[in-house]
Amino acid sequence: MLERRAYRLVYPTDNQEKEEFAMSYAVLPAFLLGVLIAVPGEHTCRTAYVDFVQRVSDRVDHLPAERLAALHRGGLRVFDACDSGHLQNPERKFRSLEQS
Repeated sequence: MLERRAYRLVYPTDNQEKEEFAMSYAVLPAFLLGVLIAVPGEHTCRTAYVDFVQRVSDRVDHLPAERLAALHRGGLRVFDACDSGHLQNPERKFRSLEQS
């Protein structure tokens, strides 16, 4: 029984299964291409944000609470813009946010 199911997964038997099988093979490369394109940008945004938070955390003793909250809110906005693809160079924005 298990052997028969495995055979049907690899070699579809009726027309509907053949169409679904062909469709799954058409969608799979598109999905993988999307993942490969999305991953480097996400990694860049995440790394830039973590570096920004680390730099702000190093100066937490010298910043007033209002300034610290404003930096974190601004940092989250920059991260969101980068993560959604609207910002190409997040590091430059994080640096200007720190210096403002």
